[in-house]
Amino acid sequence: MKICFLQIFKPENGARDYAPDILVIFTDGAANENKLGIYPQAMQLKQQGVRIITVSVGRTLDSITLRGMASYPMSENMFSVMAYRDLGRLVDAVVDTMCDGKISESDEI
Repeated sequence: MKICFLQIFKPENGARDYAPDILVIFTDGAANENKLGIYPQAMQLKQQGVRIITVSVGRTLDSITLRGMASYPMSENMFSVMAYRDLGRLVDAVVDTMCDGKISESDEI
């Protein structure tokens, strides 16, 4: 997420004012390192206007970390499946969420 904040969502790297900034994070549901660093990085991105959508795979999910990353409302920005083979079931829902392009007021500065 640090790279996203510092580089990806910047005009000099292709970000456009008229296009929503959306970050989709695919995860096994658990942070591998620097778990506490995830929250401030996610908050920085959301305050910058980036909508964060989490897609988690597996039975052991760290829902606290996922909620800390995902934009509000969680019901529209958090998705999960039990196995990678089930990801296909989420495609339409995630695409619909991304193409909506809305950022909730609580995620804006």
